[in-house]
Amino acid sequence: MHEIGLESDEHNVTYDQKTGDVSFEITANDLLNCFLKMARDLHDKFPYNSTNQLMSRLKNDIDVLEENHWNILLKLKKISGINVHRFHHELVDGDSENDEDDKTWPSKGENNEN
Repeated sequence: MHEIGLESDEHNVTYDQKTGDVSFEITANDLLNCFLKMARDLHDKFPYNSTNQLMSRLKNDIDVLEENHWNILLKLKKISGINVHRFHHELVDGDSENDEDDKTWPSKGENNEN
């Protein structure tokens, strides 16, 4: 598990230890910074350099994320003119924290379907 710097109060982080469900609210900039930090910790390079690139990819692949039990509400609210997005992941049977496929980032434009 990686510590990515989400503050529970600031980002409305909730984690249900019984079910494994997690949810949080975050700006695109904070989300990008979390991914960049995680990539650094993994000695890897994150393929997106801007919030626009990251959010475009999220919007394009929202159906893939939903298939993998993520519920994403883009533009949940605005705080000081900045959009805040809500992410919720429901852990279901078959999900694994040790999945080998999760150790690399998809390349820009890469289709991850098998």
